Amino acid sequence: IWFKRDQFLTGFNSAFLLFFTTVASAVSLSVAAYEYFVTGTLKMLLEEVQKQVAANMQKAGIEIVDFRPELLAASPIVIFVSSFLAVLCLGVFLRIFVRARFKINMTQGYLSLFRLPDSWVWGLILCAGVFFLSLRFPELESLAFYMRNAMFILLFLYMLQGIGIASLFFEVRLVPTLWVALGLMLLGLWLPPFITLLGFSFTLLGLAEVWFSLRKRSLRPVTDSD
Repeated sequence: IWFKRDQFLTGFNSAFLLFFTTVASAVSLSVAAYEYFVTGTLKMLLEEVQKQVAANMQKAGIEIVDFRPELLAASPIVIFVSSFLAVLCLGVFLRIFVRARFKINMTQGYLSLFRLPDSWVWGLILCAGVFFLSLRFPELESLAFYMRNAMFILLFLYMLQGIGIASLFFEVRLVPTLWVALGLMLLGLWLPPFITLLGFSFTLLGLAEVWFSLRKRSLRPVTDSD
């Protein structure tokens, strides 16, 4: 745990995840924009999917809803989340491979080490404030797309920070986090609203880390008594 404490304090693990996630998101978003606006392939694909969905909704007697505007509006969030999960899974795979092949312990892939800079919370407050103001004042409507995506991306990152806090809490107490995660997933499949409540709780936990340093006691410096 002390080795992981040192890695946590350097911030290398968090910078690793955020850097490669940003690069992967930028590449994915650029490719998606090219396929949608230039070649038109993605646009035709969405139109075909919309036709099939509309036909199924009409057969079921449900009012037809065009999902494309909402999907395009949330596309940066979807791409960022998928990119982050891909980079995190890659880190986990590399950690397992290096440990099995070379007997070296890597810190990449430990979500319990993920922590955002404290100053980022002000960016979240700013994005949320401008977004809600844009809903009230038409003059700011052009900023709504950017502020909403930035707000939800930061909320997602703070949710991951909350998951990291919970993971470290169980890890320090020698509780197998894998079985805890599987139990929560099974409970979520049985009670789907529980997933929403759990995500909201983890987000609040991640935000609380900014002011209360919840991992500070578990990651305290080594002393002679230890």
